[in-house]
Amino acid sequence: MIFLNNVEKKFGKTKVLDNISFDMQEGDVIAYVGPNGAGKTTTIKLILGLLKPSAGEVKVFCENPYSSLNARKKIDFVLDHPGVDDDLTAYENLKFYSMVYHAKISNIDNILKKVELYDVRNKLVKTFSRGMKQRLTIARLFLREPKAIIMDEPTSGLDVDGKLLVRDLIKELTLTKIPMLISSHDLYELQQICNKVIFIFNGKIVKMDSIENILKNESEDYQIIINDEAPNSLLRSLEMYGFTSYDSKEKRIFIRLMTGKISDVINVISKENIEIKSIDKVQTTLEDVYRKEKKRDA
Repeated sequence: MIFLNNVEKKFGKTKVLDNISFDMQEGDVIAYVGPNGAGKTTTIKLILGLLKPSAGEVKVFCENPYSSLNARKKIDFVLDHPGVDDDLTAYENLKFYSMVYHAKISNIDNILKKVELYDVRNKLVKTFSRGMKQRLTIARLFLREPKAIIMDEPTSGLDVDGKLLVRDLIKELTLTKIPMLISSHDLYELQQICNKVIFIFNGKIVKMDSIENILKNESEDYQIIINDEAPNSLLRSLEMYGFTSYDSKEKRIFIRLMTGKISDVINVISKENIEIKSIDKVQTTLEDVYRKEKKRDA
């Protein structure tokens, strides 16, 4: 559906994207994660046909989006600034896009109810908060069924209620199996919504897989509860394996396994004649994986 193959992008002598490749297929909801300046927005502009790659190729449904209007028409997008007209009402905005998309105007009222803007449908958008404008932008996506959806910071600047509503709306869109790429710094939100993740640092993709696989493979944090007080000699011995902290009240040792196996840690504890009560693997989050990748890239 959407393919990037060995794509490079330079601005002058500065290389912003360095040989990146990935694809978006039906049902993919991809979290595109990286720090500011990593190349996320440049990638999105290439897919939308707003930029031309310096090398490699970008294909949107077998066409070059930079030269094909037909390819660009198949993608809907939500950028980090609301794409609505302040001088029109909420209803008029959706009516305009309905005419552009050749969509049914009769669906507008139901869509406005879905995004909780029906009661203000006749108010000028210039009077709306940022969150309301962003919800109206997302409402556009329900006017038709695009072939792919690209989102750049869809929840940026929203309050808690706004984020929850936008998250629910995006989740509803994922049920359509339309391929989606979502770039955001809100890793918790991405983990709730997406099924794949791409980490990009300094214009290079450093990790790419399903979120399920990445969280399973990267989970190396353990909580070990012991029956006796841990002597300092034991904690020092565990440092080489990634000892992070010790809760003396609960007799809990926390390990972020950096080298060796958990069996090695068990052996070290056993040699101190200390009984292990339980060992639990702590659930890893996308934020944990991001921190680890950032440290590797430094």
